[in-house]
Amino acid sequence: WRDWVVAGGEVKVGGEGLTLKRTWRSLDGTAVDLKAQPVKLADLIYVELEVTNTRGERVQNIALVDRLPAGWEIENARLGRGGSVDWVDADSLWAADYVNVRDDRMEAFGALQAHETKKLVYAVRAVTAGSFTLPSAEAEAMYDSSLWARDAAGTVQVTGPWKDDLL
Repeated sequence: WRDWVVAGGEVKVGGEGLTLKRTWRSLDGTAVDLKAQPVKLADLIYVELEVTNTRGERVQNIALVDRLPAGWEIENARLGRGGSVDWVDADSLWAADYVNVRDDRMEAFGALQAHETKKLVYAVRAVTAGSFTLPSAEAEAMYDSSLWARDAAGTVQVTGPWKDDLL
């Protein structure tokens, strides 16, 4: 098991053959800087994942995984929550082959044409106050691990009316 643990916990960011950019947005589409300002309890935040194939050929079987910090929940659009927003250009959205909405992550699987850029947009809600690790988002060609992209991890603060009462 020692071979599985990364010393120092540093994860390589960037990419090879793919790029990935994660942006957090408010309801009106304005970018939100999670490092500069805390999220308020019950805030709705939109996650915009932009994945690009930088190669000159089609890449298929891409797995895009965005893990959530503890204390956040996905607003599942399939259940009528989170809804669509008018600042998203429908033509820019990724028509993924399969989307898997989990409690702790959003997963999408599909292909990108040569030099194609597509977006995945979904809503999350801050449901617990505190300081949480914000895991990295990553994309990888499932059957060719040399094609990958990863956005940086970080931390997020969620403030709430009972934050000062927590131990």
